[in-house]
Amino acid sequence: MSIRFAQMERTLGEIDRARAIYAHCSEICDPRVHGMFWEIWKEFEVKHGNEDTVREMLRIKRSVQATYNTNVNIMSAQMLSTVAGASAGTIIHERGFTY
Repeated sequence: MSIRFAQMERTLGEIDRARAIYAHCSEICDPRVHGMFWEIWKEFEVKHGNEDTVREMLRIKRSVQATYNTNVNIMSAQMLSTVAGASAGTIIHERGFTY
C-alpha cells in the first residue's frame, strides 16, 4: 500500500514526500522478507536521488536489518529458555517433587 502511495506522490512530482513515505514504511519492512520493497526504493533513489540519498537508504536498510536480527535473537533465546524450563518442570514432576 505504501509503495502505491509513494508512486502516486512521485507522479505528482512530490519526490521528497515519496522519499519520506519510503523511509517511514521501511521501519516495518524486514529486508529478508520484503526484498521487493527495498529494490523499488533503491530504483527510486537511483532515478530521482543522488549519492547521498542512496547512501541514506542503504544506512536505513542496515539499521532495520540489525533491528530485525536482534529481535530474532531475543525470540530464539526466549524460546530456548521456555523449552529448557518445560524440560526441567517435566523432570521435577516425574520424580514426584513439588516446585
